[in-house]
Amino acid sequence: MADETTLILEQGTLELLRHLEPIVSDGAGAYIGGFVLVPGNDFRVANKVKRLAARATLPQTIERGFAVYNAERWLRGALAPFSRPKLTFATGYMTISEADATERGLSIRYPICDASYITTITKDPELEAAFAFPLLCDQLKQILEIAGNLTLPNLVLHGTKGQLLLGAIDVEKHEDGKLGAKLPIGKTDRNFTLAFRTSDFRKLKAGDDYKIAIAFSPDTNDDGAAHVVSADGTRHYWLLAQAAPSGPAAKKARQQEE
Repeated sequence: MADETTLILEQGTLELLRHLEPIVSDGAGAYIGGFVLVPGNDFRVANKVKRLAARATLPQTIERGFAVYNAERWLRGALAPFSRPKLTFATGYMTISEADATERGLSIRYPICDASYITTITKDPELEAAFAFPLLCDQLKQILEIAGNLTLPNLVLHGTKGQLLLGAIDVEKHEDGKLGAKLPIGKTDRNFTLAFRTSDFRKLKAGDDYKIAIAFSPDTNDDGAAHVVSADGTRHYWLLAQAAPSGPAAKKARQQEE
């Protein structure tokens, strides 16, 4: 980092930006899928409706804050040609070039936008955890593969008879009362059903173990959120639950299990 008008993005930072990009690109419109980088090491993102948010600890310190719209185009189009991108800031835009170049070469201009145009979070969501449990990478991988093969759009955390289950289901098909797949992953004293979007869990970094804390809305066992933390503590994700299956078959199945 030479001064406040330039920034060199290191490989570890680029990897985290690429990992979190699908979260912000989960929407539509020119400004929805953008990044807001603020001075420091914390980097936060959210999708269009803030159903899914995340915070990562960057391996480098950002000295100058900035915002860009269309993060996918910025990463895959503007930054991709450079192994170690150097950003040089001017009013309204940045110029991207190769930091390690020995002579003048390729450069790309990309617009900078006002941070207020970007959907994001500025602080961590506050959740009161009811309980927490570990989720192993092989467990998540197995249930995601099943959900994909059976085209099931929802993952479900289900507590029943002292068992904690991870399942795959389609919450829109109320006649399908039982989980499409069930995998025991732990124990719990609470009977509950929280359904999440399978696509949200696919945005967690594959191959990692996680610790998940569950929070419930007041006086309910079928509405809440999950706080997912990577094993090394550098990545945090917050996922809002959808409505649990509510048809007669679904209610009957839950009553039989409890």
